[in-house]
Amino acid sequence: WVEGGQHLIRSRADDQVTPTGNQETPAAGNQFLWDVTAPSATIVSPVDGEFYNSLSQTTGNSTESSTGTARSGVNRVEIAVKSGGSYWSANGSSWTASETWNQATATNSWSYSFGTSPASGPALASGGVYKLWLKPADKAGNVPAVNTTVGGLQFRYDIDTPASAMTQPAPGADLKSQVAVISGTSSDTGGA
Repeated sequence: WVEGGQHLIRSRADDQVTPTGNQETPAAGNQFLWDVTAPSATIVSPVDGEFYNSLSQTTGNSTESSTGTARSGVNRVEIAVKSGGSYWSANGSSWTASETWNQATATNSWSYSFGTSPASGPALASGGVYKLWLKPADKAGNVPAVNTTVGGLQFRYDIDTPASAMTQPAPGADLKSQVAVISGTSSDTGGA
């Protein structure tokens, strides 16, 4: 079979009746697409390695390879969300130790919401580090191999306000000359 090609199978029956035999007129046949290549998917938002203080969903795209003349088309996109050693399970609306895949909305231009309903992604916690992996599947059943123990897109969520305090010059100090040292402290519990 030709990868990415449309194929038509038609049948015809002959018998061995004497003297000339009987022959069926072939029917229209069955047409099918031969597709053995897995689709691919990418995350557009969030961006790998970034900090976010507002993020309601992750979005991206999925496509079929351009090899051949036709493809079966993307059937679904699944996403794994991991924080620490746990995976989000939309079905159980909880974190679990088992690798879990959740279905995104739509296919070619997909999205997955965070914390808007029990069947969606988790409510993001400030200071949390999250990793995302994608697993698209096409209508022919092709799925790429995905290893959620390595790689993945990582982002941090931080809604905590940073704090700062001046230590030099001292509060209420009366200065007669130029300030030689200006110093202070700062902190951010969210990690950014």
